[in-house]
Amino acid sequence: MSSAPDSIPASSPVVRPSACPGLVRVVAAADGGLCRIKLPGGRLDARQARAIAA
Repeated sequence: MSSAPDSIPASSPVVRPSACPGLVRVVAAADGGLCRIKLPGGRLDARQARAIAA
């Protein structure tokens, strides 16, 4: 007879850093830095785009 439990306890999710480049971790590319910016609502206006590009 097996002594293994009938159910496996749920483990908490493993917290690990994101593999995606972001403002905290900019990745070097051939033509400059590469990062991902999350946009509220998925849109930005011309003023916001200029601020990001600066």
